[in-house]
Amino acid sequence: MLLFEFKKTFDRFTLDIAGQLSAGITALVGPSGSGKTTLLNLISGLRKADSGKLVVFNRVLYDSQNNFWTKPQQRPFGYVFQYSRLFSHMTVRENIQFPLKFVSPSANRFTADEVFKITQIHPYLDRYPSQLSGGEQQRVALARALMAGPEWLLLDEPMGALDIGAKLQFLHFLKKLHRQHNLPMLIVSHDLNTVMSFADEVLFIRDGKIRDAGKPFQVMSTVLTEMELEHTTATEWDGYQPNYHNIVEMRVEAFDTQRECLIVSRNKCQLFLPQRNIPMGTTLVLHIPSNEIILAIQKPQQISANTVLKGRISRVEVVGNRAFVTVQCGIELVAEVVPGTVRRLSLQRGKEIYLILKATAIRIIDRYDQNIGAQKT
Repeated sequence: MLLFEFKKTFDRFTLDIAGQLSAGITALVGPSGSGKTTLLNLISGLRKADSGKLVVFNRVLYDSQNNFWTKPQQRPFGYVFQYSRLFSHMTVRENIQFPLKFVSPSANRFTADEVFKITQIHPYLDRYPSQLSGGEQQRVALARALMAGPEWLLLDEPMGALDIGAKLQFLHFLKKLHRQHNLPMLIVSHDLNTVMSFADEVLFIRDGKIRDAGKPFQVMSTVLTEMELEHTTATEWDGYQPNYHNIVEMRVEAFDTQRECLIVSRNKCQLFLPQRNIPMGTTLVLHIPSNEIILAIQKPQQISANTVLKGRISRVEVVGNRAFVTVQCGIELVAEVVPGTVRRLSLQRGKEIYLILKATAIRIIDRYDQNIGAQKT
């Protein structure tokens, strides 16, 4: 648990904010100039508040009433900036090992080899930052942050310079890191779709204050309502239109010669992909947009789509003029429909449903081989 209470006044802006974060993945959203990066900098200690308090895992890091303030390098945070800020004259290996000069061995949660493995950057260790893609640079920046042994990760628009494929790949990677190593995260983002797809909780901040806090679909409804009431331009939210990114890992099992498709599976759930030359046993990270999934209340017959999954609805959430139907079918998938479809098909929790997926709508964003590791796609 992280508890914060800050007041910071600038020439034309005052941040006056208080809240708490769970030990999951929390997204901080809001329009430009709302105070998102300022909040991250106050938590990390890169800025000092005029007044307030900060407590992390029952440890007081800042208390203005008692004139107590912990230096940034003594706080349990790793910080990943919007741009990687790697040292251009150092190799990847040297960049990653740089924090070791300032951290005692007892504070390290990970060894260098563990960090290399977690971030899957073995192929880049002897390269220089200029020889890496944007996504690769962000992985190196994350690896450098992990070497400081953080108890919490702060990420300020870490996907801002990445294309959609690299962005989803990086976010999936962060989700795995959190799940496998119990590492809480606070992520600043303008991209509300990625927030809705990956965060456990969301803080909506505007004009230096928290407008709403809670589960992603709940907070996104508040954001859309405010946009409509205040006639906010879509560009302020990176052209926001509700959409959910389903990201799943599945294993290549066989090639179906009749359908001329690759069969991938997980938990007895099978999908068909229009690929051929991928070795058996390879793990694929797949992107399935919610608006590419069709729902049916009866099993469809004689259709062109190869993948038809039977599942059960676990949740229905309405966000503006969209409804998001979460279905358990061996894996969890979210389908996007309009609210009228929810009423017309009587979609509700517990109802049996069929999901129809076109093979061409499923995109491979990453792949892994047991012997080789991460491969570019």
